[in-house]
Amino acid sequence: MRGKSSDFFAALLSGANATQPDLALRLIDQIIPRDPTIAAQEVRDQAKKIGLKLIPFDIVKYAAAVGLYISYEALEDDISGYIEQRADGWVLAVCQFDTDTRKRFTIAHELGHIILHRKFLEHNDRYKEKILYRTTLIDRIESEANDFAAALLMPEDEFKVEYKKGPIESVATYFNVSTQAVRLRAYKLRLASSF
Repeated sequence: MRGKSSDFFAALLSGANATQPDLALRLIDQIIPRDPTIAAQEVRDQAKKIGLKLIPFDIVKYAAAVGLYISYEALEDDISGYIEQRADGWVLAVCQFDTDTRKRFTIAHELGHIILHRKFLEHNDRYKEKILYRTTLIDRIESEANDFAAALLMPEDEFKVEYKKGPIESVATYFNVSTQAVRLRAYKLRLASSF
């Protein structure tokens, strides 16, 4: 993976001729979907190689670097975002009315779906339109995408250090996430007994 990734980034940065979907999927395909935390670390490794800011993680630049298009849209109240595969590539739609921290988490969450669940989205008749909406329903797929987003935006080792320093508001500012995201991450990492 290391050599291929370096070659890909060199081609990407030199402006090699490839379509937007090809660029995004060639890079994303190097991440083997499995554990959301491991996949998030692989994304962070790729981002580091191309010089992106890791804390707070520059999710918008990463999405652009791999050829994903972010669309800020007026979505229904219970939808923060969705992904859609179009002829010209993957679109990550984000609710334009959400806070900046919420938008960042939604982008990371939708990226998690592409990395972890793309084969499911492409080959499942239930999602013929190739759209998976992010709503309040919590199921395994949504949970995995949430875990991916949390690990990407708040990597465990750095999170533990910052969380111990406290307070929660400072941790949220450090990672550019919501206090709710910090509380849930602390709970899932067993640093807090509730959220």
